[in-house]
Amino acid sequence: MGFLISKEFPPRFLKGEEVVGHEMQLTIREVKKENAYNRNTNKNDQIIVVYFEGKERGVVVKKQRAMDIKALYGDDTDQWKGKVVRLYTEKKKVKDGIVDVIRFTSPQ
Repeated sequence: MGFLISKEFPPRFLKGEEVVGHEMQLTIREVKKENAYNRNTNKNDQIIVVYFEGKERGVVVKKQRAMDIKALYGDDTDQWKGKVVRLYTEKKKVKDGIVDVIRFTSPQ
């Protein structure tokens, strides 16, 4: 049997297509800045990443996701630790087509 390339080279961060149909409530473990390659600028940039209890990979937090969590738990990311968010996906049009993007909302 061959190898599954997706298993051999897993993505560094959680992606929307992995969450589709699997909404989940997760507790924020930590929020930190990391260096990651930006294919639009062809260089490494500082990004914000949210990590969750029981999950190895985090979610990159750009402006919309940051505003979603800020609306729930305030402006200071230190205050987000230990808080619960619900992850779900929604469709978003991008230049290459339509993709599933991760969004945050209040837990149910």
